[in-house]
Amino acid sequence: MCPGAKTTGTLGKGAIDEHGLCVKTFSGWVLITGCAHPRVGNMAAEAKKSTGGPIELAVGGFHMGSYSRSQIEAVIGRFEKLGVRHVAPCHCSGDTTRKLFEEHYGKRCTLAGVGTIFRFGSEQ
Repeated sequence: MCPGAKTTGTLGKGAIDEHGLCVKTFSGWVLITGCAHPRVGNMAAEAKKSTGGPIELAVGGFHMGSYSRSQIEAVIGRFEKLGVRHVAPCHCSGDTTRKLFEEHYGKRCTLAGVGTIFRFGSEQ
C-alpha cells in the first residue's frame, strides 16, 4: 500500500468481503477493522501473517454482538495466542464482548468510540 501500511488482503469471500488495515507505529503494528464480518480472530491472524510481527493493538468493530460467552472467550484466547497486546472493541462488538475483553485485558483494553485518541510511543 505505502510504507508503514499493509492490508490483511480480502477476507470473508462468499459473505461480506473486508480488508483489515495494518499500520506501523513506534509501538508496533495496529490492526484497524471496519466491522470484522470475516471474524476478528481471522483478521488478527492475517494481520500477524501480513506484518510478520505481533499486533500491538486491534481496534474497530469486532462484530460479535450475537456471540455467546464461550465464543467470545475463544476469540480472547485466540488473540492471546496471536500476541495481540491491546484491544479496543468499538461499535458493533456488542456489550458482552466489550465487557469480557475489558475483564480479560484490564488496562490493555480501551472501550473506544467516536473521538477516542490513541497515542503510541515516539521514535527513540
